[in-house]
Amino acid sequence: KMLLRRQRKQWYQRRVRGMVTYLEGKTSTTGGVESRLSPEEQMNRMEAMRRARERLQAEVDAAAIEEISRQKEREEQQRQEKIEDWERHKRGLGYKSKGGTTTTKAPATLKRDNFNPLMGSGGSGGSYRPSRPNFSRGGGGG
Repeated sequence: KMLLRRQRKQWYQRRVRGMVTYLEGKTSTTGGVESRLSPEEQMNRMEAMRRARERLQAEVDAAAIEEISRQKEREEQQRQEKIEDWERHKRGLGYKSKGGTTTTKAPATLKRDNFNPLMGSGGSGGSYRPSRPNFSRGGGGG
């Protein structure tokens, strides 16, 4: 019993030491890897990170400008199509078909033409059979 108490006490002491060490590391003003670097190396690293951020931001800005120009081109093309449709309508040729070419094709279905799910022929569940009315629960019956 005495041995168990001593082991428990040592365990608690180790636990408390670990917590104190952890908290000291959390509250220190010098953080992690940067504390091992000289101030000049820290400044170089921060400058490199700033340049990388600027480069990425420039790429994003260029992509945004390109997308805006593409959007303007699409809007201009749609505007021209509307003008052409109106001119065609004024000449009596009618509006342009919005649907394009239509072909009548029977839709492909997976079921048979004579399929009825209540008939019970084929299928995996057998036939449909409603449950019996249960009079004790107030259901159906005469």
